[in-house]
Amino acid sequence: MIPPPRPAPPDREALRAAKKLRRATKLRIVPEEPGWAELLERVFGENGFACPRCRGPMVLRCLVLAPPATTKILQSLAKGTAPP
Repeated sequence: MIPPPRPAPPDREALRAAKKLRRATKLRIVPEEPGWAELLERVFGENGFACPRCRGPMVLRCLVLAPPATTKILQSLAKGTAPP
């Protein structure tokens, strides 16, 4: 009977790489925070992304921050341009 050959010693670099991989693949469970629309619905009972006419879902298309553009948009919608 011949004994089986000794296994080769593990490569140190391979062991380090395996440890790094194990550390990187650990799952972190982070609780998902509710969005603003959900918070508004909880507090005020209003869905911020529901169409006031048909109650269907609305999608945010753009965000206008510059004052000249906002006044033009409000004027075209026949809304007041002065702050409340």
